[in-house]
Amino acid sequence: MRGVILVAHGSQKASSNNEVLALADRLNKEKPFHLTAIKPAFLEFAHPDIPTAVKEMADAHCSAIDIYPFF
Repeated sequence: MRGVILVAHGSQKASSNNEVLALADRLNKEKPFHLTAIKPAFLEFAHPDIPTAVKEMADAHCSAIDIYPFF
């Protein structure tokens, strides 16, 4: 299966990070059948970070992970 990680910069403002988290939730509800999951990740200031998101995808048995910058 394939996973997608949306990578945002991250902010010290929780409301900015919440926008990315909400987008990932909305996309998960409408994801195509061939995707295991769509997860958010942040470069700094917020969690999950990129290594954590990649590990979660690996734990979900994703055989491929697409990473999309969201800036």
